[in-house]
Amino acid sequence: MEKVTQHDPGVSQGNDGVVPTQQLELATPQTVDRLNQTVGEILEIDPKQAQSLSETALQIAKQIGYRCGEATSRTRLAWLAYLRGDIKTTLIEAGIAEQLALIENDAALLCNTLYMMSIPHDVVGNYAEAFELRLRVLELARTHHLQDMEFRSLNIIGWQYERLGKYPQALEAYQRALELSQNTNSQFTPLFRNNLSTIYAKMNEPWQAIELSNQALAECPLENARFQAHIRHTLGQAYTKTGDYEQAFRQYEAALRLFDNPNGELGLELRIEIEVDATYLYLKLNHTNQAKKLAQNALDLATQIESQTMQSLAHHALCRCCEQVGDFATALGHAEQAAELKLAEMRHTREQRLVALQVTHTLREERYIAELKAFQLEKLVQEKTVALETAQLEIVARLAQASVLRHAEDPQHTERVSQIAATLAAALDLPGETVECIRHASRLHDIGSLTLPDRFFIRKKKLRPRQRMQVQAHAEAGAQLLRDSSSRVLQMAEEIARTHHERWDGLGYPDKLAGHAIPISGRITAIAHAFEEYMTASGAAVCTQNALKHIRIGSGTEFDPHLASLLHLIIERKQLTIFAPANASTQPTKS
Repeated sequence: MEKVTQHDPGVSQGNDGVVPTQQLELATPQTVDRLNQTVGEILEIDPKQAQSLSETALQIAKQIGYRCGEATSRTRLAWLAYLRGDIKTTLIEAGIAEQLALIENDAALLCNTLYMMSIPHDVVGNYAEAFELRLRVLELARTHHLQDMEFRSLNIIGWQYERLGKYPQALEAYQRALELSQNTNSQFTPLFRNNLSTIYAKMNEPWQAIELSNQALAECPLENARFQAHIRHTLGQAYTKTGDYEQAFRQYEAALRLFDNPNGELGLELRIEIEVDATYLYLKLNHTNQAKKLAQNALDLATQIESQTMQSLAHHALCRCCEQVGDFATALGHAEQAAELKLAEMRHTREQRLVALQVTHTLREERYIAELKAFQLEKLVQEKTVALETAQLEIVARLAQASVLRHAEDPQHTERVSQIAATLAAALDLPGETVECIRHASRLHDIGSLTLPDRFFIRKKKLRPRQRMQVQAHAEAGAQLLRDSSSRVLQMAEEIARTHHERWDGLGYPDKLAGHAIPISGRITAIAHAFEEYMTASGAAVCTQNALKHIRIGSGTEFDPHLASLLHLIIERKQLTIFAPANASTQPTKS
């Protein structure tokens, strides 16, 4: 059981800081985050205080609708429930946290909740469930580039393989976890290196194990007594395999001394495991009295924490001590008690396994419902978005029509301009969204003409200089009409309205832009607008070549030369269908 906690980098240590009462009264996300951070620091040092703060954080988070904070609080409560052996509560709290993370679409939070859910499944023997959850965490971490979650999931996958005796797979997972943690300068690199060491020890490569554990010990901060105890324990096991019992004793004694640290809430299960291993080492050297004393102390501690697993281990060790001195009756008593505890543990584990599977089934149903609701909400948002875009395009069409009617032009004028502009944009290999945006936005190129007096639309004579200036002002006026829209189409329409009368040589208006300083949307619409007007003036589609001739003349002065050549190529390859204007008119008045 202890090794589960050592593989959970999400559980950190720190001061037993208590959030002041006045801060608890502040119902804000920041208060919830501070509480959850404090809980993370004291989770195993002061479980009661951690429980109280987690519940407070949960209440505040629910009160203010802070789902991310609620999910974190529930994950903390799940861990605390796991520590006291309450598998059902662990899974329920982690399952609710998972649903909240899904609603918030928070990948990091979801990784944490799934990681938490995998641990109780592993404890009760639901290995397939545990492995599936860990693979989900690994996939999420890699997809969202959460490197810390990636090495955490790889590490606990390695630990699961280790428990199942699949050492090559465990070795591979641990090695990858170690590499990733080193890349991020993680504080857990020493522990991961030590985990790799345990596999080498179990694969009968103790010297490789010793080298890795010594590196881990050198990297591990002195104040991190928990990690140091684990590393010393591994070293003791590895030295025992080499036959260097003196060095093994030194490591076990150094590990046990760490439990005398006043702040050394290291977990009594780890101490029991070390004392049991030291017991067997004493027996190898025929130090039976010391062995029996350690084993009895281990049993007392196991009874104190009410751990059937640890009690069974201690009884086995005492059985061996009694056998070695010929006290077979007492040895048999310890063996029987160990067997009874093992059977009771198995029955309890089976019950917990059934509970875990039942809870998981319920959570899956709830998760599917939550995912369905999320999908329905997303679909509704998409439908609303499509409806909004449709409405925006309808507005564009009506504004374009108003502009055409104002000019007393062919009603199809703006449609032909948009068709030519979109064809040019597509030929430039612009993104599809941009092509469609230009298609619709170019219809509003002359929207500014709505601001001009009626007399400009019934004229027959050439414009005077002052009148020409007034007409030219329509470009800026059109941009003003369309300014500050949140619609991408109208934003581009603003750009086109302002720039489609600019010239390649810089002699256009209103800003005297030249060359590539003119936005591509403005350059495209300028040539499309001019080509359509020349076509209209010609009176028939068969005069396409005449219209192209005017474009060639203006290439490099009025128009972007590349676009002029591209338009010629498009017409030559018959990639644009030009409709004959409904009514022919005279040559367009240049403004």
